[in-house]
Amino acid sequence: SNFSNLTVNAYMTAVRIFYTWLYDEDYIPKNIAKNLENVETVKTHQRKALTEEECASLLNYYKGQGRTRDYAMVNLMLRIGLRTIEVSRMKVGDIGQNGKNRVIWIHGKGRVGKDDFNLLEEPAFIPLRDYIAVRGHVDPNDPMFVSEASNGKGNRIDSKTVSSIVREGLNAIGLTGAEYTAHSLRNTCGSLLIKAGISLPRVQQVMRHKNMATTQGYV
Repeated sequence: SNFSNLTVNAYMTAVRIFYTWLYDEDYIPKNIAKNLENVETVKTHQRKALTEEECASLLNYYKGQGRTRDYAMVNLMLRIGLRTIEVSRMKVGDIGQNGKNRVIWIHGKGRVGKDDFNLLEEPAFIPLRDYIAVRGHVDPNDPMFVSEASNGKGNRIDSKTVSSIVREGLNAIGLTGAEYTAHSLRNTCGSLLIKAGISLPRVQQVMRHKNMATTQGYV
């Protein structure tokens, strides 16, 4: 097979779900896929997700130090699953409306422009609004998150800086292992959505996965 074991297992999961539905709806007399087993995969380095308690501790770390930018940024990453490059690319004007809903437009990895968006609900929006207010006058084309260092003040922060800020916070709350990275915040978002009972298609939409198999990895 030209497929990786992880891909094969994703398809196996889909087959089991499909045959379970057929059996439950009385289309077939027996669920022939019930005992299908996944193929063995080699466990590699995984980026771990945070628990809800760890998320709260991480956010409290930044909030307790009065770091309005970092609190708003990490909160946003946890709530809508942003990648570091997506955080770096954001502009103030990316907050907008889609019909009656407040959204934030996202310039995704490998994309040439902002062609995707996520709902921006109050828990994600309010810290962002407060951070923008602290900055004073801003233009829609200004970067959403800017450097506060004296030698680069006001410049767009890059993805490496985003990773460093998250790494600092993770270390501060005791999550010092190599399996905890800035990407862990994205994994956390997907995992908590699944835990909350959100449907796979909706999780796929929030996480902006091209392939459902990727989303199924959170199950």
